[in-house]
Amino acid sequence: MIILEEQAKPSKVYAQLRNAYNQGVTGIEYCIRLFVPNPEQDEELVEYMHSNHELMRVVKWTNRNILLKLGKSSYETIGVHLRIICSMLIKLKEHNVIPDDIYFKLHSNLTNNVLTAHWQIVNEELPF
Repeated sequence: MIILEEQAKPSKVYAQLRNAYNQGVTGIEYCIRLFVPNPEQDEELVEYMHSNHELMRVVKWTNRNILLKLGKSSYETIGVHLRIICSMLIKLKEHNVIPDDIYFKLHSNLTNNVLTAHWQIVNEELPF
């Protein structure tokens, strides 16, 4: 699992993840900070996520298709990927793989964190 600096700017976080991805970190290592912003404070949820293989597939897909492409994807593309991931989470909830309370927590954290990180990365890249 990749642990990122707590105070790192989103563009630095993006750069760290991009370097890790370029070096071959794909399915083995992953970052859950989009779903759980403070893993140290919510250890119970982190343990639940690690024990649920179907949920970890969603986390890995998110890392590969959203997190590593935040600086390069358009807002519309990020929105489409978010809808895909939210649909994956809904399927897990409907099949009783994850309970409702965890679904709502993961969904709200994911959408908020992805949109915030994308906005910050885009704004940091502006020339003015």
